[in-house]
Amino acid sequence: MQAWLSARLGATGSFFWSFSDDASGASWNEYRLPATQATFSPFFLSNTQVTVSKHSEAIREGMEDFEYLNALRATGDAAGTLFDTALSAVLQATDLQWTTSKDRTAADSMRMTIAGALGWLPPPPPPPPVTPMLVLNAATATYDGQAHSAQATAVGDDGSAIAGSIEVTYSPGDSTPPVNAGAYIVTAVFSSADGRYTDASATATLVIQPATPIVTVTEYDAVSDGTAHAASASATGVDGVPVAGSIEVSYVPGDGDPPVAAGTYAVTAVFTSADSNYAGATATGTLIITAQPPAPEPVASAEVIDAPQTVPPEPVTEPEFPQDVVDAPPEIEEPGVLDPGVTIDSEIEDSPQP
Repeated sequence: MQAWLSARLGATGSFFWSFSDDASGASWNEYRLPATQATFSPFFLSNTQVTVSKHSEAIREGMEDFEYLNALRATGDAAGTLFDTALSAVLQATDLQWTTSKDRTAADSMRMTIAGALGWLPPPPPPPPVTPMLVLNAATATYDGQAHSAQATAVGDDGSAIAGSIEVTYSPGDSTPPVNAGAYIVTAVFSSADGRYTDASATATLVIQPATPIVTVTEYDAVSDGTAHAASASATGVDGVPVAGSIEVSYVPGDGDPPVAAGTYAVTAVFTSADSNYAGATATGTLIITAQPPAPEPVASAEVIDAPQTVPPEPVTEPEFPQDVVDAPPEIEEPGVLDPGVTIDSEIEDSPQP
């Protein structure tokens, strides 16, 4: 610390008592000497060599620090602030008494700071690249006939995006985003274009769930005619396209057989999908069978009475008699008395009875 104190006082040099005075003793073993013969040399001396010690190395470092401080002071006002700061940091942190142990931590730190300010140190190597955080978003979707892709972004410690490229692949499959329902393992590989960051990779699972089709029961009214009446049902998917599968229709009251009797029936259609992109579904409806109306009673027709017909009179013809009857006079079987008032003609006519 002697050199730091000399610099603060504006001194141009310092010395130490004494480098070679071993008080006629042995500096290698100070404990065997009487107190009046203590060695003062910072070296370990013997008859044939001089060996450096921690004490001597501390003196050497102080001399080098003095050179650092003089060079810093010579740079002008800009670095003068650092000069004062360095002296205060080092001299305030330690006891300056030469007989006490010194804390060299502050001096070691300020020495490197001054060397860096003077440009005496090579630029520090860049920090090793760190692994970025690769955010991979593979959300769950529902089948809709469209491709569903995962999104990946590489970000640094401050949350900002890192320059580079990201390749995303899907398994099963390749780099093409999947369309069909299923679970896909997504792998994102980031190739960094920023020297501060390394490459990175991440995995996630993308799920496309089967869609629910629209099951429709066609309701209609029927008239009981002695035959079965069945309700119809259909299942359609995206864009109204029919979905492959089977539909089981049941009726209440009743079972799976289409009803015959008149009544109102609750219809349930259960669709079982044969397409992996669609799940099963159920729909309900109503079937009404109306009873046959009774046959109308026969209407009595009006009785037709024949109008009286006009019969033309038969022509009157004279009776024909045999010639002999006409010509012969009537026979009078018994004689009698003729009424004097009766005239007998030549023709025969009925005469009034007496």
